[in-house]
Amino acid sequence: MLFLPMGFELDEAPPAFKSDTLSLGQKAEANTLVFLKANGSLALAAGIALKALRKLHKDGKRDAQITQFHERAANRTIVDPTPASALPAFIRL
Repeated sequence: MLFLPMGFELDEAPPAFKSDTLSLGQKAEANTLVFLKANGSLALAAGIALKALRKLHKDGKRDAQITQFHERAANRTIVDPTPASALPAFIRL
């Protein structure tokens, strides 16, 4: 969720849900790869990218993203039907 575009809104209504989910996932993937490349990682495979993201998180390089996400959630500019229990602790709404 940290790599989703501004104004992220996911509608649970049936015809739009699948296509919206796919589209948002593709945007998040592109944003993730841009972030990794900007921080010196050339990871493309999921496992390697996850390992690189963990290291960046440990080094504090994702703190600004997490803060921005919390601000967007507090301002209600994010609409997500995912239950809070399904989210990692550091991004729970």
